[in-house]
Parts: sequence; structure tokens; C-alpha cells
Amino acid sequence: MDDSSPTRIDVEDTVDWLVDGVRSVKVSEDILRELCARLTKAGLPLYCVAVFVKTLHPNVAGRGFFWREDREEVEVAEASYEVLNSE
Repeated sequence: MDDSSPTRIDVEDTVDWLVDGVRSVKVSEDILRELCARLTKAGLPLYCVAVFVKTLHPNVAGRGFFWREDREEVEVAEASYEVLNSE
């Protein structure tokens, strides 16, 4: 057997969870926390992950969600529309 072939990481359960609408999660930041927990459990070596989402909120242009392996909680940051006109 050739040891140079990549290891297969099975994320089928995680994909099914996402497609099903992440019903087990109650708040937005927990989606990223749960996703990262599932992916690392499957064997994917994650250390930090960031997701940026544009919003339809009149005062908030978007939110950033930041996960790190050494922290229990996901950090959430908001950006106002003013940031779009800034340097």
C-alpha cells in the first residue's frame, strides 16, 4: 500500500447536519462553534476559522464570526455601514 496517499476525512454527517438546517443550534455563533467541533472530530486540523456575513440590518453592514481552537466561545464582531466609506 502507498503511504503517500492522503487520508480520507469523512464529513458526510456534518454535511447532512448543514443541509438539514443546523436544527440543533439556537444562536448564530454556535453554528460556527458546532461546525468546527464536528470537523475537528472528523480529523480536519483546524486552528482558527473566520466567517463574514453581510446583513440586511439598517445599521449593521455585516458580522464576523471568529473561532479558535483554544477558546470555548466564538467571537462576534459587527461592522457598520460607515466602514464601507472608510480607508
